[in-house]
Amino acid sequence: PNFGNSGAIASLLNVAKVRVSLRLSRGEGGQALRLEDFSNRDAVQHSDDPWSRMHHTEHVQSLLHDLGAFVHAARADGLPVSSLMQQWHLIVTGPSGTGKTTTGQLMGAELHRLGLLPSATVIAESG
Repeated sequence: PNFGNSGAIASLLNVAKVRVSLRLSRGEGGQALRLEDFSNRDAVQHSDDPWSRMHHTEHVQSLLHDLGAFVHAARADGLPVSSLMQQWHLIVTGPSGTGKTTTGQLMGAELHRLGLLPSATVIAESG
């Protein structure tokens, strides 16, 4: 399975190859790739949901959903939620191009939306 930055490129290239094959099967021209072969029509349809571009992140989305429900319930009960992030740390590891930074940025945006982080800025460090 492909995911993250390198996966997006591989998927885009595979879609372009399929479009060339379809064009050839219809007798519509040469084998050269064209700019329109790379248009990402699906991204336009899903541009409102940044998670839709990420693959194999269901467990992360589920965690954030559960955390959101917990935060809303705690607030409804009048409990402080500001201390939640003081106990929460996350280290993400994996090969280059697998979507670690993008997932972290999406998580940061969601945690900010929930009021658990003062900003959506995520610091990605290597090493």
